[in-house]
Amino acid sequence: MRFDDPVFAKFYDQEQSKSGYPGKLLDPVLAELENYPSVIDIGAGSGFFTIPLLQRGHNVTAIEPSKAMTEILLNKASDLQSPKLSIINDRWENCSYINKHDAAICIHSLYPMDDIKKSILLMKNSASKKIIIVRNSARMKTLSGLIRKELAPEEDRDLNMEITVILKSAEARYAIKEIQERRLHKFRSIDEETKQILFQLKLPEGEIERVKELISSLTFYDGNFFVFESFFCDNMYIFF
Repeated sequence: MRFDDPVFAKFYDQEQSKSGYPGKLLDPVLAELENYPSVIDIGAGSGFFTIPLLQRGHNVTAIEPSKAMTEILLNKASDLQSPKLSIINDRWENCSYINKHDAAICIHSLYPMDDIKKSILLMKNSASKKIIIVRNSARMKTLSGLIRKELAPEEDRDLNMEITVILKSAEARYAIKEIQERRLHKFRSIDEETKQILFQLKLPEGEIERVKELISSLTFYDGNFFVFESFFCDNMYIFF
């Protein structure tokens, strides 16, 4: 798993921060959890939701198999927040021993899990209120995504149908909210952006010139930055 690599973990955290993540996803999540003191953050990563939850006074159990990612998370947490934070370096599918919490969130973290049904049912049994957020891939538009489709095409895994089937079979009460956001992706150097995308997508060095061409054709220069307008579309599943 690339997130075990400290270099990639740091790169991922920086790139997500630079892109404005979690953007418009954060406020709806915080609003849904306002009256739920203890929260499990499944696939917590480097803390994009764990830290804001701690700042709001929640007790958070962060589940994250990558020690490189949790090292970044711990560096972000203040001394005042640390007593409210518990970290478990394990895959969520292995966490049936966790005590029940008031709420659990799983945001963009279902994708690498081997057994989606087991993971969702474990959420159902581990907390009173649950939130899953996954991409609506067909409606997304990002620079790296377009380049991947051009140079390393692979079918986007859309989990929405799987999730709804599992929730219905489990007789869970659930609602779905769609969250859309446009963000301007800005950078100063096409050469530097090319290096970042090659690393992110694990493309060979032989694709450098092609990636540069694609970046140039997909962006515009505003006098200071090269700019790409990204469009994000996510589905938030809230279930009990």
